[in-house]
Amino acid sequence: MNYIETFQADVCDKILLEYYNQLSDERDNIAPQKETVLTDTETIKKIITLIHAFPDQGDMMVKMGNVSVLKVTLIYKDKAVFFKYYENSVQTPATSFYSTPPKEEKLLYELLMAAVNS
Repeated sequence: MNYIETFQADVCDKILLEYYNQLSDERDNIAPQKETVLTDTETIKKIITLIHAFPDQGDMMVKMGNVSVLKVTLIYKDKAVFFKYYENSVQTPATSFYSTPPKEEKLLYELLMAAVNS
């Protein structure tokens, strides 16, 4: 499975959300603390619409501490791609971050965290 190449993704069949309390848990292959699969078509379309607002490249690099990670996997019939939020900041396909994030970044994070916590 590959990191997403562009935020201009097509609507997928389902979305897997995996929440890790700390970056080291994911790196060490420890199971996520929370996990959910989204299959509702309207919710998926809303998520994809928000993702489309993200530029594919940020303007800064960030050295990560042991922060929380939300891995978002878009699952299609023939492939799966993912992207990650570190704390509440999305990592772009170019592996950078936004110094001034688009407003949709926070809106999407809140929507995804509400889903993973439900």
